[in-house]
Amino acid sequence: KVLLAEMDYVYESGGAPATGTRYFSDTRYRTTGSDSPPHRAYADRIVKFPSLLTAISAERLAGGADMRLGSLALGNADGGLDYLLTLIVDGQEVRTYVGGEDWPRADFRLVRTATVQRIESAEDDTILNVMLLDQRFLLDASILGDVVATGQDAGKSQAVIYGVVLNHEPLVKDSSTTFEYHVVSNY
Repeated sequence: KVLLAEMDYVYESGGAPATGTRYFSDTRYRTTGSDSPPHRAYADRIVKFPSLLTAISAERLAGGADMRLGSLALGNADGGLDYLLTLIVDGQEVRTYVGGEDWPRADFRLVRTATVQRIESAEDDTILNVMLLDQRFLLDASILGDVVATGQDAGKSQAVIYGVVLNHEPLVKDSSTTFEYHVVSNY
């Protein structure tokens, strides 16, 4: 089997933010000529693929589960990945895939999509650990819902919120009421 990781990062291009992607594998892998993009080389750097641990708490059986996502360990003995420590990767996506050595890239299966929390260098600098968060852990991220059709908030999106609300202003849903948040969660 072949393990792939595609990590997004942000950079400036012509004075505006742009997104790029870095490509890693646990063995030498290159996309086929019929893949898009063709002949893309994945750097042979994955030392440890992220693990996923889920457990249902005996105290919180009402739909609650604890979830932990491991880190993506990248080999850096030659210092060739030192540049990752200067890239803007925090909050960007990492997609991990599994497939066969001779498979076209399109046939690989998505294992999970995670978000980069940070990148840490091991004490001896031979490993870079990409610390990951499962996207369900982004408790302070707003997920926008339907657009308000009428009233003073017409054209604004209603927020569907998980966890603590720090980054989205409440909307007036009905002018006869006060500002309110609508919580759709059993946590």
